[in-house]
Amino acid sequence: AQACALIGAAPVRAMDVGEVLAHGMKRPRVFLEVGAVGIAAPLAVAGQGFEKGRWDAVARFVPHALEMSPAVLGIRVDGAGSVRRVQGLLAIVANTPRAGAGLVLAPQATVDDGLLNLRVYEEMSQPVLATHFLAVKAGTASEDFRVRCSSGRTFEIRSTTPLPVVVDSKVVGSTPARFRVLAGGLLVIAGAGDGLSHPVAPSLLSAIRDGGDAPPAPAATAQVSTAATSV
Repeated sequence: AQACALIGAAPVRAMDVGEVLAHGMKRPRVFLEVGAVGIAAPLAVAGQGFEKGRWDAVARFVPHALEMSPAVLGIRVDGAGSVRRVQGLLAIVANTPRAGAGLVLAPQATVDDGLLNLRVYEEMSQPVLATHFLAVKAGTASEDFRVRCSSGRTFEIRSTTPLPVVVDSKVVGSTPARFRVLAGGLLVIAGAGDGLSHPVAPSLLSAIRDGGDAPPAPAATAQVSTAATSV
């Protein structure tokens, strides 16, 4: 009932989406949650195989992840002249704080700030990464100086050896890769959430919960169909 009331109240919000163009891709691909470079790609394929009972994929890609060697990543933010160089197995570009089954990968990321959030895991081996993400899942992870964070509108990532690129759990290409944000690229009806830097007014949510009269819908409602299809 509350979901129907939320739709009826129509608090339309402009949400960001990400876009990636990597080596081997014919055209850019839009993503809603998270993109990554490195070890996340074989693990994503193995995880999908595990969920669907495709054990051949699990057997093929888990060893690939375990045997992957670190590479030197060259990262350019917002077209800046300087390139940051970091050695590691994993870089995550997040549009949302959560990914997959609700795992909080980038707590600073929000979907309505016009920015993407970059997290680079510097000199963290496979066992160290596994320990880190188990702690993240358990909610016990502490600050780690090896996790380098930054925000920007575009990230260009190169590597000394080609690394796979994955977005929303699908492998799409390899480095070099360019990620960019499409600010306000998707109009949605949204309530509250930790992925919003400008959440819906509490008075509106209270009205929805109580079943009272909601404030009138904003003028942007009429733009939903055209803006959503353009993404």
